[in-house]
Amino acid sequence: MRLLGVLGGESIGCEALAAWVEASDIVVAADAGIHHLEGISIVPHRIVGDMDSALLVQEYDQNLITIDEDEHRSDLEKLLTAAQRFGVDQVVLICIHGGRMDHFLASFSASIACGLNIRWVLPREHVVLLRPGFQGVFSTGPAKRISLIPLEGVCSVKSQGLRWELAHTSLAVGQHVSLSNESTADAITLQVSGGHLALMVEQLPSEVPPW
Repeated sequence: MRLLGVLGGESIGCEALAAWVEASDIVVAADAGIHHLEGISIVPHRIVGDMDSALLVQEYDQNLITIDEDEHRSDLEKLLTAAQRFGVDQVVLICIHGGRMDHFLASFSASIACGLNIRWVLPREHVVLLRPGFQGVFSTGPAKRISLIPLEGVCSVKSQGLRWELAHTSLAVGQHVSLSNESTADAITLQVSGGHLALMVEQLPSEVPPW
């Protein structure tokens, strides 16, 4: 199943958000993320967080609300816990960058820890968490900017469909990253071993949600 997690950061626009909601099986709002959904008249399957930023949340069915006041866990971590309980295998995080770089960077650590397949939707690109042992194909479209950023460990990457192919190239934090590559066809193929990577693909919010 496919879960859309809506946070309280920068909006990607009502039309794009509605398209992602339509393409999802389950929608969960984290705290102030509920206000993005209110803008398109959508009631999520669950609202999670400490509710310090969600206004008028008491007006919702209380069975939809999970209040978690644990100050040692972020609202994103609480959302990912809810995703695990729903038993989903794919999670898209949307409206996640709210101008706080510390929160955004922490989202990678939380996503690695949760064990789920995670994608971040940003205003101009998508980011996909690639775990060790990943082999797969991504529909990107041609001439899209592609970057691969190591998050943990030494990552060996083999690619097909990039302008500058990676042939079991080693990527590691503080050593080597792959910036501003380019797709040459409608899809790219990647194989990853050894560590966790962030695949960044140029993608406008208005494009069809590529689950």
